[in-house]
Amino acid sequence: ERVPLIAEHDTWISVDPIVGCPANCKYCYLGPLGLRTRKAEIRVEPHALIGAVRKYLHTRGHGDRYDRLAHTPVCFGNYTDTFMSEIGITYFKEYARLHAASLGRHPLCVVTKARLSGDDLAALDEIGQRIVVFLSQSFLGRLGNLRIELGPTSKPEDTTRNLELFASLRNVVPVHFLRPVTRRNVPNVERAVEILAQMRGAGAAATVAVGLKLGP
Repeated sequence: ERVPLIAEHDTWISVDPIVGCPANCKYCYLGPLGLRTRKAEIRVEPHALIGAVRKYLHTRGHGDRYDRLAHTPVCFGNYTDTFMSEIGITYFKEYARLHAASLGRHPLCVVTKARLSGDDLAALDEIGQRIVVFLSQSFLGRLGNLRIELGPTSKPEDTTRNLELFASLRNVVPVHFLRPVTRRNVPNVERAVEILAQMRGAGAAATVAVGLKLGP
């Protein structure tokens, strides 16, 4: 009940028709909501969601705000990991088709720590919709901090393999999401450059880092 179906952020509009994530990352904001280590549950069907998104954009699109929102990305599944469940993958494929048909000028974004399937990515690529997949990889596991990101999350080598799956795709683009950023996983500039080079070399269009913190 505390998760809005549609919300507007600084950089995108988020849609959350599914809640619950099988992973258990200690820093995740799903923890206080009781949504970590929880089976994904559908709240609203794809056709109803696309209708709600269209209504939201129409309502917010009046007057001067229209130009600002006309090409705003739509981020799918901020309270789940879409690619960690068959429910999420099936739903996202259907929503992407509906989105491409009526809201195609709005790029789709999705954040995941899952080990991806080449077949799933190829199916999404065939839809023809611009989709940016943020591959969340903190590199904390590399340091032996395995209890920070429990569950079916990608190790650094899994993320490298994930990135290689995008090489032949035209419409689905991979971005490395370096989250969280702490002194533990990025202790100096040299390590930052090493991470950037590794992800770029594997095929990431960019590395994005957010959530810079001071303290423990």
